Amino acid sequence: EIHRLLQALPLSVGFLGMVLAVIAIIAAPVVLRLVNCPDTIYEDSLIYFRLSFLCVPFMVTFTFFAAAVEAKGDSFTPFIFQVISQVCNVILNLFFVIVLDLNVLGVGIATVISDILSFTLMVIHLVRQNDELKLKIKELVFFKGTREIFEKGIPSSLQGFALNITAVVITAFINNFDEVVISGNTVAGAIEGLMMVGFAGFESASVVFIAQNLGAKDIERVKKCFGVTVVFVVVLSELLGALALVFAKPLTGLFTDD
Repeated sequence: EIHRLLQALPLSVGFLGMVLAVIAIIAAPVVLRLVNCPDTIYEDSLIYFRLSFLCVPFMVTFTFFAAAVEAKGDSFTPFIFQVISQVCNVILNLFFVIVLDLNVLGVGIATVISDILSFTLMVIHLVRQNDELKLKIKELVFFKGTREIFEKGIPSSLQGFALNITAVVITAFINNFDEVVISGNTVAGAIEGLMMVGFAGFESASVVFIAQNLGAKDIERVKKCFGVTVVFVVVLSELLGALALVFAKPLTGLFTDD
């Protein structure tokens, strides 16, 4: 079943991601106006917004591949690829912004390159497998036998959409303030994103255990895994939050000297 979906879904997922990216790139000016983007940073925001959505086809396809690998019980490999990607992102950010002085354009390019890197590493990993996870490029099919995936995926996507709407609303309010507040919020968001990588590791692990135990109809182990995951995430969030508070100035200094 994993092999069948691995051959049936990548092209479909990538195509849908590409459609979303094209729509977002075209609608970018309208979206930025809806969130009250100030005129002083409008052009930079437009560049970053469009570059960010160029990553969507690679991001969604990587997410699907990672889910397939995790379903086999390997949550470590996707995690390593994400770590490599994020390290690459940080290094390229520093190079493009400090050395080449590309500012927002450099940050956007670094994001695109790092997402393509994680996607490429995952494809190479799957092509080199010799079991049901082996990705056979020439045997990929388009929108075939994927109905059950979309039946489960669409509700999950709508849930994510509803959660992200709140972020858009908050952004719209933040953008009513001056550039200093907007910049501060952006820096805080970047630091929060780094912290979220730790939570994502527990999420990936719990998905594997919960999915396998649901398949085995062992509900008690599902409940136990859920409880343990919540405890670890709460403890980790408090620990990372405390560290971010203590080291707020040096962390902010990575992004600005103002």
